[in-house]
Amino acid sequence: MVLPTVRLVALLALGLAYATFSVKHQPPGIARLLMSLPVMLLFTVLPLQLQESVIVSGSLGFLLGWLGNFKLLAYSANRGPLAYPGLGAWQWLLFLLLPYFPAKRNHIPARSRAIILSLLCKVALMVGLTFFLLSPFATPYKIVRHTGYALYVWLAASILLDTSMPLGCSLLGHMELQSAMDKPFASISVREFWGQRYNQIVSSILKDTIYDPIMDGGWMACRGTYNEKRSSSAAAADINACSGADAAKGYLEEDGHLPSVVLRSPAVGEAPRHRSAITAVASVTNIVPAASLPPHDRCGSGRVSGSGTMRRRVSKRRRLLAVWSAFAVSGVMHEACLMYMCHNRLEGSFRMMAFFLLQPLIMIAQDNTVEAVSGLVPERLRRSRAAVILQIVVTLALVLLSADQLFWGPFETCRVDERGLAEAMGAFRAVGDWCGRLAVRLPF
Repeated sequence: MVLPTVRLVALLALGLAYATFSVKHQPPGIARLLMSLPVMLLFTVLPLQLQESVIVSGSLGFLLGWLGNFKLLAYSANRGPLAYPGLGAWQWLLFLLLPYFPAKRNHIPARSRAIILSLLCKVALMVGLTFFLLSPFATPYKIVRHTGYALYVWLAASILLDTSMPLGCSLLGHMELQSAMDKPFASISVREFWGQRYNQIVSSILKDTIYDPIMDGGWMACRGTYNEKRSSSAAAADINACSGADAAKGYLEEDGHLPSVVLRSPAVGEAPRHRSAITAVASVTNIVPAASLPPHDRCGSGRVSGSGTMRRRVSKRRRLLAVWSAFAVSGVMHEACLMYMCHNRLEGSFRMMAFFLLQPLIMIAQDNTVEAVSGLVPERLRRSRAAVILQIVVTLALVLLSADQLFWGPFETCRVDERGLAEAMGAFRAVGDWCGRLAVRLPF
């Protein structure tokens, strides 16, 4: 285990040095992409060096094979966190190597104290959940075991992505960072679950590499993104200057897999406002025809350009294509991460891919159902706490039931669940033994 670890660290150091001196200083475009290919290849093969541990190989596959490679892919098109203005060499490396993203609009940025307290609680909960899943109580009941797996993956992803966040908040004090989770158990729709609450690191990278290029109608980034130091408040000011419609701001958001303009599951009692805001957006986003914009400003996302003009509104078909493509790529990368944990072989059933392809259908069905029912239910009842709780229960049931049928089977086929729980239990016992030996040596 020592020799592969040393080899991995040495290769990673060489790759990062090459990226700093070669990739970082290339202009955006094909040249930057070609210079990034050696680093992307290295990030792809590095997780193969530590196959003894399902946790280590899966974590490296996720952080390097997925996030690292997609950050470089986005950077080639002048998108993503690596294209943030004013990054020094060591800051650029931090963004490449660690799961750091600038905070999304309307999201609470990461705070060191809150994250440390949250991590301590999640580690304690993870220890207890490990004992439960290895006990006889969880074994006979499939739905209980799979629900426990869902909680376990949420805890593991939170710990993996947020452990380095206090360091990032300290070293990158001039910018606010996005935390990984935002209470996914409080989602009132499947769209909100994936787009605004669960694993916002993955949501951000899919937005930069899949969703935005499809919406913009081109690979290279349009003007007016945060990469050109454009704040969300400035963009909002341009919207108001062009239209005078404050309600449009929330519907120009594109922070997740699915934008708020289309297929939005309205909050309780929000149906009339939903229609008027969409009308406002339609009037705003058609101010300037695309043919009148300069070539570098022609984007189809309906966002504000660097000069303050508006781009033409995009069709629902393109939005749906962008959403579905983001979920499809997420499915492919989940299959790839599972391959790392299955001793470098595909699981083969592609049920995990099917799980992510199913989510847009569930979102459409739920959103249409909510919109239809909202016209039949009195406004006071729609605003009630009981209605919100019902929406939360239905949303979690939709996600958990679809995962029960499709997501967890591949884990069990490759015995990833058993191996991962055994490794976690071994790590907890090792830490407990170390703490016990330390307590014996203390003079009290």
